[in-house]
Amino acid sequence: MIAAARQRRRIAIGLVALAASALLALAGANAGALLAAGLAAAALALAVRGALATIDPAPGAADFDARSAKVRAAVLADLVLGTAWQAGAWVRRVPQLARAAGDVEAAVARWRERGWLELPERAHALPPPLEKVEIALRGIRGGGTVEHLRFASEYEPADPEIAAAFLARRANRTAHALLWRRRGAAPRPTLVSIHGFGMGRLATDVPWLRLRGLDLVALHEKAGVDVAYVILPFHGPRSEGPSGAGFFDQHPLVAAAALGQAIWDLRRITGWLRAQGVPSIGVHGLSLGGCVAALLASLDASLAAAIPMCPAVDLAQIFLGQLPEARRREWIAAGLGPERLAEAWSLHAPLRHRPRTPHAGRLIVAACADQVTVASGALALHRHWDEAALHWMPGGHMLWLGGAPLERRLHEHLCATLLAEPARAPSPPLSRFRRPA
Repeated sequence: MIAAARQRRRIAIGLVALAASALLALAGANAGALLAAGLAAAALALAVRGALATIDPAPGAADFDARSAKVRAAVLADLVLGTAWQAGAWVRRVPQLARAAGDVEAAVARWRERGWLELPERAHALPPPLEKVEIALRGIRGGGTVEHLRFASEYEPADPEIAAAFLARRANRTAHALLWRRRGAAPRPTLVSIHGFGMGRLATDVPWLRLRGLDLVALHEKAGVDVAYVILPFHGPRSEGPSGAGFFDQHPLVAAAALGQAIWDLRRITGWLRAQGVPSIGVHGLSLGGCVAALLASLDASLAAAIPMCPAVDLAQIFLGQLPEARRREWIAAGLGPERLAEAWSLHAPLRHRPRTPHAGRLIVAACADQVTVASGALALHRHWDEAALHWMPGGHMLWLGGAPLERRLHEHLCATLLAEPARAPSPPLSRFRRPA
C-alpha cells in the first residue's frame, strides 16, 4: 500500500507538471514549458519504474516483458486511473464513519447469529421469477441493434441500518441489460457478461471493451453464443451521478447490499433466459464484475462456464489501497480497517464460497502488470478454485495487451464448455422464500 501511494504521488506530480507545461507553452514561456515537461516525464517514469519493481511475473506468463514500452504504458494507465480515483475520494466522503463502523459491527453480529458467516450462501435468498420484462430495440455504437431489457429489481436489503437510504436511490430500483440474440431463431447458449467498476454506460462500453481486446459482438457473431450484458447496481442508467457513484462511497453496508443486489438481479435474468429456452448459460465478469461472476459461480450450480477476468477478489484491500493516505487513516481510525471491511463484505467474497461451476468450466483471466486488482488476487482465486485454468495477459488492468490470444482462449473455452453443454432440465421455479440448499 505504501509503495502504491508513493507511485501515485509521483503520478500526481507528473500530471500537474504536464498541465503546467501546457499552460506555460500557451503563455509563450517556452523555457518554463520545457522544464515542466522534463519534470513531468521524470516523475511519470519514476512512478512506472517503481511499480514495475513490485511485479513478480507469475508462472505461465511467458509473454511478460517489463522492458516493453507497451507494458510500461499499461502500468502508467493503471497508475493514472488510481490517481483519478484518489482525487475523487477527496470530493466524495462517507459521512459519520464512526457510526458506519458501529453499523457494520451490529450487522456482522446479526449475520453470525444467523449462521451466515459460516455458510455465507445462506445470505443469498433465491429471488422470485422474472415475469415482467420491458424490451426495446436500440442501436449501440459499434454493437449494432440490440435488445435493451428493463425490469423491476424488487431487491430489498436485509440490514435495517441502510435499507431506507438504499431504496431511496430510485434509479437503482430498475435493472438493465443488453441482449444480443438472433431474433426469430431458436435460443442459443448465452454468455452473461458483467462490466467493471465505473463502467455500465450503454452507449460507450462496447467500443471501449473492443478497443481493449474484448469484442462482445464478435463473441455473438463468431463464437455462436448469445450475449447478455448486465448493468451492475449504481452504474450506468442505474446511477444518479457518475457511473459507480454510491456503490463504495456511501456506507460499507450499502456496498454489501449492492453486491447482494447484483447477484439477485443476475439470478432473475438467468432464470428468465432459461424460461425462454436457452439451453446453457455461462458467466463472464471484468474487475468488480469478475468478483460478482465468481460469486454467481459459487451459488448457481447450473452454469456451464465461469470466466472471472482481472477479478477484484480482496475488495477491502483494493478499496483501501485506492484511498488517499489521509482518507485511509480516517477509515482505520474509525474502526473500518481491512479486517472490519473484509467482514462487512464477507458474505459476497468469492474466497468464502466454494465454486459450483464444473471444474472444466472455470477459467480465470489475469494481467501480469495489473496495478488495480493485482495479479495476486487472481492467483488466490485460482488456488481456491482447485487450480482452475488460468490465462495470463502481459498488460495491466486498463490496457490488457495480447488481445488476439485472449480472443482465441475465450473462444476455445466457450466451445469446450458453454457450446458443448447438453440441454439441462428446466430449473425449479424460484421463490422469494426458498434458500439455497
